[in-house]
Amino acid sequence: MMESSSFQPNVRRTTTKMASMTAVSVFLLCCFAVASVASQDCDQFAATGRSFNVPLGYVLKKTETLKWKFNDKTVFYQKTTGVITGGKDNITADGSLKRINVSKNQEGLYTAEVFDEQGKEKTKKTIQLCVLDPVIKPKVETACKDKNVIIKCTPDKPPKDVEYRWIKNGVEMEKETKLSFEVNAAQTKADKFACKFFNKASSEVSDAVTHDCAKTGIPGLPDELWGISIWYYVGGGGGIVLLLIIIVIVCCLQTRRTRKLRLKDEEELRLEWTNTEQHNHHHHHHHDLPPLPNHPPPHHPHNHQHQQQQQQAPGNTGPRQSRSKQNRQPRPKAPEPNSQPQPSPRRALQAKQHANDADEEQPPPLPQPRKKGPKTQLD
Repeated sequence: MMESSSFQPNVRRTTTKMASMTAVSVFLLCCFAVASVASQDCDQFAATGRSFNVPLGYVLKKTETLKWKFNDKTVFYQKTTGVITGGKDNITADGSLKRINVSKNQEGLYTAEVFDEQGKEKTKKTIQLCVLDPVIKPKVETACKDKNVIIKCTPDKPPKDVEYRWIKNGVEMEKETKLSFEVNAAQTKADKFACKFFNKASSEVSDAVTHDCAKTGIPGLPDELWGISIWYYVGGGGGIVLLLIIIVIVCCLQTRRTRKLRLKDEEELRLEWTNTEQHNHHHHHHHDLPPLPNHPPPHHPHNHQHQQQQQQAPGNTGPRQSRSKQNRQPRPKAPEPNSQPQPSPRRALQAKQHANDADEEQPPPLPQPRKKGPKTQLD
């Protein structure tokens, strides 16, 4: 019983020691890994899936020999006689080593050596290349909030090795250090914002965007349209409407004035026609009245002509008519033999005219004074 009880404490002590040693070993490994990572300094950075040239940093002559090593393994060897290892397309014109479609396994130490014609080393350069994943292209989003606007860069959680910057109108904003910020909408309505993601191997810039959160006071209308303030359109439309109203008013006034003038002209013509009718009626009525007693009859050209014809001698045929009238009248035919003489057509026409004038123009007889009869003597 004593031996078994003494054996148990020994087992516990052994187990405790082993656990302590294991913890110490893990700690030492972690420290070694951190130290190794810390001691690894990257001279150049390349992005995964992209091309990269490991720079030589030396002006290579045609008579010199060039050798490139990757982790102590020769990947390119060229002498004056030609290329021994690798291909002619593996280097650039200045001797830099080309890396196409870079991957993680191409990360490491690159060594470049240059020798002259005698085999003497001219230069030696080592470059530690680190390969990182390329950054993605970000995107800028805007959201209206009252009189302000929230500007946000997405994705909002980039990788740890990725940094970001805000660009306003092509210039980096030093004060903004967050992936989203808030600004006044009216003061930034014409500004363009962009977000830039970058690391040591690559960089990407988003498309520049503007916002339309500035309110015009008119519901449903933006602040700008095709880069021009909406107030210019409102003012231009109001001016056109005002001009149309003025044109309509002027046309109405002109039409009204023209109508008044036409009515006035028609009224004047109507009055003139009425006065003319009244004057003609009065003139005819005056001619139809008989002459007053003890007044000579009115002078009439037909009466005067009739009197002259009556005063003329029986053989006189009256005043001689014009030649044009004489030509119009048909000449009398020559009398046939053994026939009675016919009256002259001229005399018959004159006689008929005199008779008509006498009937139409002969005034009524004047009243005669009453004749006094012989006085009778009274017995």
